[in-house]
Amino acid sequence: EEIRIKIKSMFKHAYDSYFYNAFPLGNLKPLSCRGGKFELSRIKMLTLIDSLDTLYILNNHTEFVRGIERLREFDVINEGFFRQDENVSVFETNIRALGGLIGAHFLADEGLDVNINDIWEYDNILLKLMIDLGDRLLPAFNTPTGIPYGTVNLIHGVPAGETKIASLAGAGSLSLEMEVLSRLTGNGVYGRVGRKSVEGLWRRRNAETGLVGKHVDVSTGHWVESVSGIGSNSDSFFEYLLKYSILFPEHSGFWIMFQDVWSGVEEHVKVGVWYGDVDMARGNKGGSRTRFESLASFLPGLQVLLGELGEASKSLNAFYAVRSKYNFLPERFDYEAWDVEGGGGQHPLRPEIYESAYLLGRALKTINPLEDAIRDIDKYTRTPCGFASIENVVTKKLADDMPSYFLSETLKYLYLAFDDDNKIHDKGAGWIFTTEAHPIKWLP
Repeated sequence: EEIRIKIKSMFKHAYDSYFYNAFPLGNLKPLSCRGGKFELSRIKMLTLIDSLDTLYILNNHTEFVRGIERLREFDVINEGFFRQDENVSVFETNIRALGGLIGAHFLADEGLDVNINDIWEYDNILLKLMIDLGDRLLPAFNTPTGIPYGTVNLIHGVPAGETKIASLAGAGSLSLEMEVLSRLTGNGVYGRVGRKSVEGLWRRRNAETGLVGKHVDVSTGHWVESVSGIGSNSDSFFEYLLKYSILFPEHSGFWIMFQDVWSGVEEHVKVGVWYGDVDMARGNKGGSRTRFESLASFLPGLQVLLGELGEASKSLNAFYAVRSKYNFLPERFDYEAWDVEGGGGQHPLRPEIYESAYLLGRALKTINPLEDAIRDIDKYTRTPCGFASIENVVTKKLADDMPSYFLSETLKYLYLAFDDDNKIHDKGAGWIFTTEAHPIKWLP
């Protein structure tokens, strides 16, 4: 109980700081105590949208409802919430904004505190916003391969001169949110474009190794970066193949695609407990970079979903040893030299290792090793105006940024790790988290 109270207090400090200093802008700058736009998705109120379902999970239903009403008000004033003349990352907007609306919509449907139910009734306003946003993302998928452009303007469509180069994770991690939008609306177009993108990437895997690259030309389907790995620019592609196959088993092709590419990763990328970058045609026979990336620490969580609890424990122990050296995971770490890779010492408050520890703890019914993580975040990153990313894990110098995922993911996973009785954990509830930790309920 004491730990949950502590995390709620940390969330309140971060959330209130955003409202006092940044709202209605998308992001908080916690050192300069002002607002800013998240450069990859310059949408107003992005931190609010991303953190709505965390409010619900932390049982702050009053602020959850107030947040929904703030979105409704701007939707009316602006004559369409997402009628914003901004170029945005399709990937980041999908996982943060569309995913945030989806998670909050599902939870609003679950019911609220009795005293709120007496005076407020959910009327599907978030579904209205989802449809508006989904429609504004669709032009990005209009390519010869079905693999979407990385950027779209929310009013004008794909910007003139937009690059044809897209990342594996960026183009291959849209399927969950798009399929859910189709299920909720009865309009199959969203799910179709999401599936087509994933299938387009999978079909271009290497015939020998089964590996996929990190960047592709959306017009030709040619890999422009043939490096293969599970970290940056790749991670959530694998995560979404598996999670989609769990949530929507009738699309059996996703499980087949996952098994295909993941067996390639296990055979041609893995070295010991590490998964370094390799050439997609040669695999680790052509040499493996001894780099561990913080983003790759989603791996133990994926292994938990596969039922590979022994492997998940080995992976998490290895990654946690790196975290323990610096109190935080650096962005890039050389596991052979056992030191931060040059220029890779940042820690932007990422959640992946805590997500994995939470999932493994739930599976094994063991005590989580996360109390020290909570203490370190509070000790080293708290500022008078929120929590700040770390510029250097060795010196603990801070950076003027509090990513919205700190509220939507990092604090959510830390809280759930210590809350067995949370509604999300109800037996048979059928929840699964998106890559931004937004809960999706199984839809028949």
